[in-house]
Amino acid sequence: MGSAQGAAWPSLYAATSPHVPSGSFIGPAGRDQTSGTPKPAKLPTGADDPAEGGRPWAASEQLTGVSFGL
Repeated sequence: MGSAQGAAWPSLYAATSPHVPSGSFIGPAGRDQTSGTPKPAKLPTGADDPAEGGRPWAASEQLTGVSFGL
C-alpha cells in the first residue's frame, strides 16, 4: 500500500489545498484507490452515516471510561 507519507498525502492535500471544495472526499488516483496522487473520489457507501461515525467514539468511551461529550 506504500509508505506512511504516501498514505497521508490525500488527507494532507484535502486539509490544505484551496482547490478542494468543502465536503469533498479525496483519495489516491491510482488503481483501486490504493496509490497515486490525490484526486476527488467517490465517497464509500455508508461513510456519511452519522450513526456509523459515532460507533468508534462510543466504543472508545466504553473502553477507556472517558466521556468525550460528543
